[in-house]
Amino acid sequence: MNRGERRRKAKEYNTPHKLQMLEGKLESAIRKEYDDLTNRRMEAFIRGYTTLVIYVLWYSFGLGEKRLKRFTDELNKHLDILGDEKRYELTLKDMTEILKNEAKVDLHFLDDGKKIDGKGEIK
Repeated sequence: MNRGERRRKAKEYNTPHKLQMLEGKLESAIRKEYDDLTNRRMEAFIRGYTTLVIYVLWYSFGLGEKRLKRFTDELNKHLDILGDEKRYELTLKDMTEILKNEAKVDLHFLDDGKKIDGKGEIK
């Protein structure tokens, strides 16, 4: 391939349509990578927080193997609610209110003054 042919070939890829196509592919790849990273971080956070809760139940409250197993089984069932609130017709806000009103457990220590919407975004 001589110099002229290389220049013609390079010009084919510098059309606005080709650039828009490449830009779209790049945006899609970046969005997918961002979503994957977010999911991995969320899963790591849930795993770490669950480990902390189970450790506190065992270490501070003396729960044994049977109760911890029962607790982890129930927790695993209820984790589905976070991903499918419409199916269960129960949200984290509903659970917070139930705990506050019926169990007399106020989760005010979790509120740092920032309001978080249903998508997990701080407002």
